[in-house]
Amino acid sequence: MSGNTHTTQSDAQAQNITRPGTRNLSDSSSGGSVSVGNSSSGIGSASSLVTVNMIRPDLALQALNRAESILTLRHAFSRLENIWGVPAGPKATKVLAKRIRRLLKSFIDSNDIDEATEALLELDAPHFHHELVFQAIVMAIEISTQLARERVISLLSELCSSV
Repeated sequence: MSGNTHTTQSDAQAQNITRPGTRNLSDSSSGGSVSVGNSSSGIGSASSLVTVNMIRPDLALQALNRAESILTLRHAFSRLENIWGVPAGPKATKVLAKRIRRLLKSFIDSNDIDEATEALLELDAPHFHHELVFQAIVMAIEISTQLARERVISLLSELCSSV
């Protein structure tokens, strides 16, 4: 009898674990619960295993709606436009890198910090500002003139002080 009780408790514990990367709805203030068994991982399987007797069905519905919206995206790049404001597609980073190089070449030729700042803001890609720093340093090294180095330093210091 004690062997059966132990097995039943183990089975109950195995069914009430929350997988890493999923949100346990019982952490909310009003105490819902989520059961995730030993099935395959992923949003689809986790959401399909939500217990029927949820105290907060609105939280379950919200989680399912979010999961559905993520799963119905055509591909990951379509999400980039919503989050970062960059063009969709695998060439997005290459396009941004080319635009940053053009911006830097224009700045080194004109020394117009306001124009360079405006062009950087027009890129609308704050996640990609590290590329500007990288490309600026590479250009200063490649051009190898004192004037180019001074202009790159002035641009980077101006951008740092404006933040």
